[in-house]
Amino acid sequence: HHWSLTSGGVASSISPNPNTDLIFDDNSSANDLIINITGLNHIKSLKIRNTTNSYHFTGSNLSMIYCGGDFLLNEKTFFSANTKLIFSNNSSNYFHVNFWKNIINSDVVFEDGNWDLQSVKIADNNLLKINKGNYKVSNASVIAGNLESVADNVSFQSTHSTFYIKNRIVLGNKVSFNSNDLVLIAQKNNNAL
Repeated sequence: HHWSLTSGGVASSISPNPNTDLIFDDNSSANDLIINITGLNHIKSLKIRNTTNSYHFTGSNLSMIYCGGDFLLNEKTFFSANTKLIFSNNSSNYFHVNFWKNIINSDVVFEDGNWDLQSVKIADNNLLKINKGNYKVSNASVIAGNLESVADNVSFQSTHSTFYIKNRIVLGNKVSFNSNDLVLIAQKNNNAL
């Protein structure tokens, strides 16, 4: 409830909803800022645009963020929340996901939609689950402890990209790759391949 509807504005005192673009910029705080994520949250997008202070996101594994659009962290963002991230939209537009240098310490699920994966890093003990949709990965890396995509049609368009899966990768027969210079690295002793 402490976010604002305008850059540098007063607290809105309302909860974000699926039509809310959350933007944190240099006017969001004069100092470093801690954002604690609690409960179930629906947002249209999250864009971190600050260049001066550090913004730290915290939250328990009991909290979730449903996002229907861009999810853009930056070099001044520290996302240590154990909050599950769920991405879904029915737009024909591609939305960007960039965790920057952050390793997400929770499961990340892509339910459906068109997504441009610019930097996706999931902790070794967590799952990157891709249920349906179209995914661009260009000059980027997708890193996860576990990757699963078995539910429905999933299409990856990849150029100069790397998928590094440490523990387990499960791909169904409805997953396709259209790639130019794609590297898939899985752990040497991975019996699930």
